[in-house]
Amino acid sequence: MPDIFISYARDHSHGQHLAERLHGQLRDAGFTVFRDVHGIEAGDPWVVALEEALVSSRMVVLVASAKVWTSRWVHNEISLAEEKNIPVIPVLAEPISLPLWMRHWQALDFSTRVDWAVLLAAVRKKIPPVAPLTKGETKPVWASSEGTDAFGRYVDLAVAGVTQRMRWIEPGTFLMGSPPDEAGRGANELQHEVTLTRGFWLADIVFSF
Repeated sequence: MPDIFISYARDHSHGQHLAERLHGQLRDAGFTVFRDVHGIEAGDPWVVALEEALVSSRMVVLVASAKVWTSRWVHNEISLAEEKNIPVIPVLAEPISLPLWMRHWQALDFSTRVDWAVLLAAVRKKIPPVAPLTKGETKPVWASSEGTDAFGRYVDLAVAGVTQRMRWIEPGTFLMGSPPDEAGRGANELQHEVTLTRGFWLADIVFSF
């Protein structure tokens, strides 16, 4: 599950060059980053891999160059991000007039001066870092109670008579997808290995009182 999905148009110029630099800066800042040339393994169906990476990301950084005006893939990626309520930060790689579908966002203008500190501050504001669970750690400050059952560690978040149980998902590697002979298997369920580089809390059941 990447923190950040980088959307850009391959133009072998300003946009692609900035996307490459952006990838390195975000990675060095401690974020997990998906960019198509690095996040897709040999043999993976690339359209499926792109979609899975995008919908599981916490935010999208859109590198805007002149080619985004005609890039169907960039437009589709941003449309899907908006559909899934994934925040988007546009970064201008060159002086351009923004397409209509980008004009409702405040863009960072890197066309004349690149300021990584400003970008990282904007990213951290949108997606605060998730602290890893450590041995002996007390429950998160937002949790009302905690416990352990047959499925592992959990915490409960109680608000206005409703309690949401959250389960801790450990980092590690697992096999995603369905075997070819499974009944009802969809065309996009090809089995592939996925690695979680950090743990996270996942919503489980809801109790009402």
